[in-house]
Amino acid sequence: MAFACLPSTFATNIFYDGFDGTALSTGWEVENRGGSYSLSNGVLTISSSGQPYDSMTVYRAYVPQVDNFTVSARVKGTSLAAFALRIHAGPLPIFGSVLGAQLEFDSAVEGKNFLAVWWTTHWYWTTIYQPSETGVWYVLEMRVQRSPFVITYNVYNDSGVLLGTTTATNIGNFGYSDIRYICLEVWSGPQPVYDVDWLKIEESEMPPLPPGSST
Repeated sequence: MAFACLPSTFATNIFYDGFDGTALSTGWEVENRGGSYSLSNGVLTISSSGQPYDSMTVYRAYVPQVDNFTVSARVKGTSLAAFALRIHAGPLPIFGSVLGAQLEFDSAVEGKNFLAVWWTTHWYWTTIYQPSETGVWYVLEMRVQRSPFVITYNVYNDSGVLLGTTTATNIGNFGYSDIRYICLEVWSGPQPVYDVDWLKIEESEMPPLPPGSST
């Protein structure tokens, strides 16, 4: 089912990958610390071995060229734990670094599920939605603004209904100009398997409209 994206102000779609074919398209890189990935029927499938501290990250270089951007991905999983759409703002490697922010499925932190995660003086987690079923599509979205530097985290169902949102205004260890990579990451858990239908990056000269708004 096609997801109806909410509009951004003067947005330009600068990157879209529907994961067609059997290999990652040009620009993607892989950080394999214990996992696997494959492409089939227009879906990228990512999994980890399930062992502690193992991970699989598929990532691509991205440096924002304007003052606002949005990254989103359509995802479903066999479990609601140990997957993230991540903005990385430091050098490689990615997994384990505190230089970034992410929107994740994670049941390991206080039994929560969809978490917005960023660094203040320590990792900060906040629940934005607690789903009850696996094997259904969700759209994860991060809207990032240069000035003031804020990240808005949104989760939608597959019909475009906003399920949860929060905004980070106190990111403590990186700024907009430090952003270097967009990542899809799976790590240690109950051998989680995640399907990614697409990933999209949009840039805008104007801040994105708030969730639920229309032009």
